[in-house]
Amino acid sequence: MKYLRLPIILISVFVLVPFNSAFAVRPFITDDARVTPSHTFLTETSLRLDQNRFQNLTLFALGFEDKLETTIGFTDGFLIKDDEGTAYQLSAAGPLLQLKYIFHQQKGKDGFPALGVALGVNPPWGLGGKNFPPPSWSEFCFLLISKSFSSHPEHLNLHLNLGMTNTHHSDKKMEQEVTWGVGLQYHLFKDTVYGVTEIVSGDPYGISSGAVYQVGLRIFISEKLQLDTTYGSGAWGNPRPGWFVGFGLRFFTNPLW
Repeated sequence: MKYLRLPIILISVFVLVPFNSAFAVRPFITDDARVTPSHTFLTETSLRLDQNRFQNLTLFALGFEDKLETTIGFTDGFLIKDDEGTAYQLSAAGPLLQLKYIFHQQKGKDGFPALGVALGVNPPWGLGGKNFPPPSWSEFCFLLISKSFSSHPEHLNLHLNLGMTNTHHSDKKMEQEVTWGVGLQYHLFKDTVYGVTEIVSGDPYGISSGAVYQVGLRIFISEKLQLDTTYGSGAWGNPRPGWFVGFGLRFFTNPLW
């Protein structure tokens, strides 16, 4: 339990503050203090290319009531560089599991920010290339804070994450890493095109530590279908993450029951 001490302390502190639905979604790495609508199914899928790998991450989220969401994710693709000799071998990894709960939802642009918490596990399971899945089992927990500054729910939003990832190595040692992210979404054209800018340190969904920044676009085809594109690179770290480009989409399925 000592390894969860920091997230528990942080959650306890923030729950005592009267914080409230905001709006970070693909292509953000920073998560948002909002869940999939009740009894609705959300699919997010994205392609990402960097100097070491080409991969597709697919997430399936299901909303329970108004404050709880569960997500399962899978990754497939191939390594471009691999010392094990499995470069370009089709591979898969997963499942990644996450639960998200919203304590408070923002009411109006002048309301207190939304507040939630997410926790999950990322196992080192996979098929194909040995180095394609995460190298070790890890679990994560982080706070979600989102604030909308406009009467339109998408025009100007800020999202903050703060938490911790525990990684279990093969020598039975555990490594702890503080993770955080700051993301901003802003209106560009009509109610269709939005810009995104963010910086993240220690992505719990990622396979390496270090900080990255990215900029990109969200394009609304309809209320239930959105596309996105991004470019990013490492900000710092040892080793410092390299460049990457991404393309993705998200779509909702009507209420299931």
